[in-house]
Amino acid sequence: MSDKGPIRARFLSQFYCRKGQVSNKLGISLIEHHQIGFRALLKRAGYWINDEDGSATIEAMLWIPFYFALMLFVMNAGLIFYGQSQMMRIVQDGNRAFSVGRLENVEETEAFILERLNVISPLATVTTVLDQGIIYTTATVPVEDLASLGAIDTFDGYPITVSSQHFLEF
Repeated sequence: MSDKGPIRARFLSQFYCRKGQVSNKLGISLIEHHQIGFRALLKRAGYWINDEDGSATIEAMLWIPFYFALMLFVMNAGLIFYGQSQMMRIVQDGNRAFSVGRLENVEETEAFILERLNVISPLATVTTVLDQGIIYTTATVPVEDLASLGAIDTFDGYPITVSSQHFLEF
């Protein structure tokens, strides 16, 4: 007998039983060596309908809307933070391109950043300043464009602003 024999025998004993014995799992008396049938399960359904062991599900059903709202709130906050990190990466890429000489001037840097931010939000604004060899860039996007779920308007009306500074290297 293989190693799986005893395990298989135990598994099958849950579904088969001898005459007059009671099955381990469902508690249904069977007449012969037959698999538990549909009629036996229907008989047992009456017990499950009248049973009060599942009364806690009523309270759970009352709490489900609150859990759902909390889940939406957390997902919205996560999407906002993800959008903010994308904005920061785009601004830093633009500043770095200007600092190493790939972009020629402030206007070109702003256009570079704005072009990439328009994928996130068409209402994005960018300000870039070159002062004493340091590039300062600030980008602002409305939070509504970052929280794409929109089911909860908790964050509406607030701007998300990121700033970055780089030394001019060329």
